[in-house]
Amino acid sequence: VLCVVPYKIGLPDFVRAVLKPSPLLASILVYAAFAGFSALWAQNPSAAMVSAAECAVVALSGQVLGVGLARLPAAVAVLLSGWFLIGLLAGSILLAEELRSNFEILRWILNTFSFFTPSHNTMLADHGGHWTVLDPAISNWSIGAVNLLLWPSLLLVYALTADRVRTVLSILFFLFFAIVTIGSEHQTSQVAIVAGLTTFAAASYAAAWTRHAILALSIALIMAMVPLAYGSARVLHLEQSSWAQYSLKERFKIWGSVAEHIQKSPFVGIGANNTTINETSANMPSTEQVDPAHPHHPHNIILQTWLELGAIGAVLLVVIIVMAFRAMNRLNAIGVPFALATFVTMGIEAIATWNLWSSWLLAAVALAICLLSLGNRLVTGATGERVVRFAQIWLPAPLAPKTYRG
Repeated sequence: VLCVVPYKIGLPDFVRAVLKPSPLLASILVYAAFAGFSALWAQNPSAAMVSAAECAVVALSGQVLGVGLARLPAAVAVLLSGWFLIGLLAGSILLAEELRSNFEILRWILNTFSFFTPSHNTMLADHGGHWTVLDPAISNWSIGAVNLLLWPSLLLVYALTADRVRTVLSILFFLFFAIVTIGSEHQTSQVAIVAGLTTFAAASYAAAWTRHAILALSIALIMAMVPLAYGSARVLHLEQSSWAQYSLKERFKIWGSVAEHIQKSPFVGIGANNTTINETSANMPSTEQVDPAHPHHPHNIILQTWLELGAIGAVLLVVIIVMAFRAMNRLNAIGVPFALATFVTMGIEAIATWNLWSSWLLAAVALAICLLSLGNRLVTGATGERVVRFAQIWLPAPLAPKTYRG
């Protein structure tokens, strides 16, 4: 993209477009700036500054990619989209095989090539040069990333295929990723894929109502998450519920502990990426001394924002979400259900598992947004451009359908 776009439209125009941030990008950059500013009162200033810088870099990289994708020639955009889907499908097939074979490929790589040896990983063990996988949850990061990209990819499938096969291919594509997700250990993604499908169905029937309902629910959750977390653990004691599985019980404990610590600095927080075991350890005796530098996270990005950036960070998070929904208003009607399903998937993943400042998570979200924008362009068709089907142009000319040759 960086090679083709400046050549086609001119470097000055490309730079001007990149330097014209959307309201969504601007709100994300303000959030990152406040995270960096929190280094002034953070116990670990470098962690705050590095995390804020990574967030800003990923956001700006997403802006560059988004501008480039929007200005690619139509045929190049179709080719890029099609080959991305092929790559995602191939990688997911590999992931499915790893889940089936107990990570045979990963173990072979580690046992064959010593330079791939991880420095530290509690999910892998080295027994005298022979590596074994201790926990199949090592695939959770891959499963989470696949689910974050699922609905943008389905929009690309819709845009690139002919009417007569579009529905069948979309269903097969979704079912494959659903099966891979269900076959994994990551229950958050299993919930997310069901929630995404439910949202897609509702938005396909009543897009405006669904959009308003999700926006209202999102803002309400941000505002109410702290008392909900406190009440679930300290009042209702849901960590003792017989219906909750082990990891969910541990989440209730962590969330209750985090909610208690938020009151220590409710307005500005303790600093970006400064959560330690002190803020998340459940039932830790007050006399126990724990290394304050030992990092951890609340497994809930809303609670993490409240703890690390306080009420100011929570307000900025609300602004980001409002700007995201304003951006959805500019989408083609076809793209709205895909965008809403993507947002709900991100929301489920965000409130149950990941660390807000994980670079891979930020990058996956930025890529998902760029792919939604690309898919929206392809289903809409820019003025005067003819968007051909991927099946017509992915083959060399001698093998292409006769109706398209030349």
